[in-house]
Amino acid sequence: MTSILKYLLIASITVSAVYSLPQVKGDNQKLQGIIDALINNTLNSIIDGLDDPITVSDINLNMTDDNLNGYLDISSLVLEGITGLVATSINTNIFTLSTNITLNIPEIQLNINYDTDLLLLNLVPLYGAGLVSAKLDNINVDIEGHVDISDGISFSNTTIVLGLDSGVFELTGLLHNAEFSEIVTDALNDNLVPFINTYQTQISNIISPIAESFINSILNANKTEIKELIREYENIQTKLN
Repeated sequence: MTSILKYLLIASITVSAVYSLPQVKGDNQKLQGIIDALINNTLNSIIDGLDDPITVSDINLNMTDDNLNGYLDISSLVLEGITGLVATSINTNIFTLSTNITLNIPEIQLNINYDTDLLLLNLVPLYGAGLVSAKLDNINVDIEGHVDISDGISFSNTTIVLGLDSGVFELTGLLHNAEFSEIVTDALNDNLVPFINTYQTQISNIISPIAESFINSILNANKTEIKELIREYENIQTKLN
């Protein structure tokens, strides 16, 4: 009799677990959708608040590092196309809160008026005044990291990888020499895009910590909507537990 009761208990637990699986799976999918929507809505909120083109004037940078010493003054910076940015993929693991985001910008046009006098590696002089322009096509940005939604949204342990299809560059005024500027322009047009795509890992190691800090500084622009989504996330998480 004891054995029969034991088998009935096991069967009951098994049946209960089987019937509960679709609900748990549905809640997991809903939970993942909420986190992904949280990230996407935050991104859209930031993009919607941007002007296009973005214009910045009077940027003055003074570098005192051994590798780069001197100044860079930007009298005008115009960036067009950033509002075309879309998230083509957002994938978040609901248990670890690790996330993988792919962003795409169809086209960016950048124009900078500069005046600079720098010494690179205490050896190479970089000076001049003129224009830097770049037209970049089909820029892909892959972001991997851990997302924290305890207070708004932020990222940690972030890796950012850049890739682009093509680019056209122009540089004038370097060393106050038109011919030298043309040589540098040709070198940029021939080599910069292949360089970026070939050395993605090395470039990522340099830009990821800087980009993570920059992203986190602007991500909480609209906390009200974010916290409403977080409350829904917490309600479902409680249900799952």
